[in-house]
Amino acid sequence: MFMSSNSDFLSGKSYWFKIIILLTLWLSAFVIFSVVGSLLIALFLGTDALRYIDWENIEDRSVIHVFRWMQIILSLGIFILPAIIFVMLDGKSITKGLSLSGKTDISLYFLTFITVIVSWPFVYWLLDFNQNISLPDSLSGLEETLRQMESGTEAMLKSLITINSIADFFVVLLMVAIVPAVAEEVLFRGAMQPLFTKWIGHAFIAIFITAFIFSFMHMQFLGFFPRLALGMLFGYVFYYTNSLWFPIFGHFVHNGAQLAFFNLHEAGIIDADMEETDIFPIYISAVSLALVFLCLYFFKRKQQEKVILNQTDN
Repeated sequence: MFMSSNSDFLSGKSYWFKIIILLTLWLSAFVIFSVVGSLLIALFLGTDALRYIDWENIEDRSVIHVFRWMQIILSLGIFILPAIIFVMLDGKSITKGLSLSGKTDISLYFLTFITVIVSWPFVYWLLDFNQNISLPDSLSGLEETLRQMESGTEAMLKSLITINSIADFFVVLLMVAIVPAVAEEVLFRGAMQPLFTKWIGHAFIAIFITAFIFSFMHMQFLGFFPRLALGMLFGYVFYYTNSLWFPIFGHFVHNGAQLAFFNLHEAGIIDADMEETDIFPIYISAVSLALVFLCLYFFKRKQQEKVILNQTDN
């Protein structure tokens, strides 16, 4: 009943007010589902689970399974639920309000795939640059804390994404590639970016702010700049296509490929270690950035062709 009926609570309200409501819904969902997640972990694994788990030497597969499903549930609750509630409060259908309706151009999926692939050298250069930033001596304690947090997060992530069976493959693919691609794009590009675009009236600023929030949300500051760049890339893909399916697909390709490379390297099938951040020379990274701009130009041209075609039909 609730899901089938839309409200007009936000209809006619200012865009800055809608942004405040969306952020409030998101932060409320974050708090609620974080508490629920902690309670479920305590229920299944014990109240001291978060303190005694040694992610670098973990052998209990049941712990890994619980955390994988917990991550999936948290992603759905923290990102998708607030976006759905928001568009319903705005009196819109979920598909229209989140730009999930309408026909999609198959060629744009191919262009999205190419754009994501060619972006990797530049993204890895940014990651290397980000990880080599040193804070002033007065903030050395903060830097050490951040690096320790990153190290702990990385150890946990490696345990969660290591695939040892067919069942592992499907759950990890769901956790790393499918759910984050859909959930994060639904909130940030589907619900948030259009609000900033309409409020500010400038696409670049709106895309940058949304990407900044997207990167900051991950709370992994040694990877802040590459996530910011990827967020802007997905933002422009959404802006030029006006369809959320393309950034969702691009997000899935990026995360899925990272997952595949990690496990292929761990299994000794490939030599390339995607954890090494300096694997691409600077000139390759420069070419990568140029190719990304070229791909975005093709996205823009496709958008212009579509506008002209619609005007001709009318």
